[in-house]
Amino acid sequence: MENKRGFSVVELMVVMAVSAILLSVAAPSVWALFRSYRLESGAREVAGALQQARAQAITQNLSVRVRFKTGSGGYRLETGESVVMYELPPRVRFGAVPAQGIFFHSRGNAAPAGSVVLWSEDRARKVVVSISGRIRITDP
Repeated sequence: MENKRGFSVVELMVVMAVSAILLSVAAPSVWALFRSYRLESGAREVAGALQQARAQAITQNLSVRVRFKTGSGGYRLETGESVVMYELPPRVRFGAVPAQGIFFHSRGNAAPAGSVVLWSEDRARKVVVSISGRIRITDP
């Protein structure tokens, strides 16, 4: 008897059909995961920049302001003589932001206390800054 090795065309077609069905079921959840990751990443970046501004205000004994540009998705840290620019991840944008930005004073407190809302398609996250300077990320 002859020993045949390999797969028949029918077997390959069945495997491809099953793979296509599994991929079509899994693809929407993978895209939702990517969208969620982008938004969470943007919220963490903004929270990190706010924490950096607070730490800089405390260590250098000066006021630091974080300003937000709603149209471009950019934000920046401003001290007396330096400005550091940041950009949000793609497809993430600012919703509601404090008009004058958020100031951190030399003791670490924030003025005004407020929040920054970030949107990505149909989801949102909020970065909240308390008057004491505490920064946290919540659902809006």
